[in-house]
Amino acid sequence: HRDLHSFPTRRSSDLSHGPSLPLLQQLFNSSSLALEPAELMERYEMNSEYSYRRRLDERVAQHVAFGVGGAESCFLKQSVLYNNTDWTHKEVADIRVMLQYLSDRMYDEVRGQGLTYGVSMSASVTEGRLTISLTRSSRLAEAYKTVQEILQRYISQADQWDQTLADSAKGSIIYSWTEKEETVEDLVSQALKAYMRQTDSKYNRQFVRALGKVQLEDLKAVAKRLLPAFLLPEESMTVVVCNPSTLQDIVTDFEQFGIELTTYQRSEERR
Repeated sequence: HRDLHSFPTRRSSDLSHGPSLPLLQQLFNSSSLALEPAELMERYEMNSEYSYRRRLDERVAQHVAFGVGGAESCFLKQSVLYNNTDWTHKEVADIRVMLQYLSDRMYDEVRGQGLTYGVSMSASVTEGRLTISLTRSSRLAEAYKTVQEILQRYISQADQWDQTLADSAKGSIIYSWTEKEETVEDLVSQALKAYMRQTDSKYNRQFVRALGKVQLEDLKAVAKRLLPAFLLPEESMTVVVCNPSTLQDIVTDFEQFGIELTTYQRSEERR
């Protein structure tokens, strides 16, 4: 056994950061980093992702298609702008339940027909957009057409909305948000996200309560106001990824929807 006295002792002058870490010692002990107590009470402002979006006049193309050699099927993401920066706004809960409701219908009617492997709708306040996603589709044009028919149906026919299906969608999304605080690590992660969103640290729990208050009429209202943009090529943005051998066929197929896809064989071609 080694003698305990053989271990080096720490001098009081080393307690700040230690002489063996001169770079850190210089960094953290710098007088220029001294902050006033009032400054420490201020929230560090972080820019959200939506603040980095290109303006309309800066966009290279609104609808694009990439040819990727390793892709065996097609992928599509189509989004519309949703410029709400207030995470606590009531309609955020309405929108998420509405999109869950429609995602469930699309799963049955689009994936159920074998048109695509995955289909969903989502909302991001951080990015400032609503998004439709189609993944691993061998019949992309047919899948997209079916999605548009579903959207059109729920926009124009109020009687299509079903209370039981709405309750199911609400329960599903409440469960998924409740699960976000399952462990201590999850709690820390949610607290960090709440800080970055500039909301209360208990935002996750507050949002779950807001989800429970969503009514069927709320779903109809936000659907009628926000979904029509997906049916207008001039208001939506589309990205398609597929094998180069099928790229031109996809471009031709999407002309029936009024969408003119700008094609790229390599991502480097896009500036």
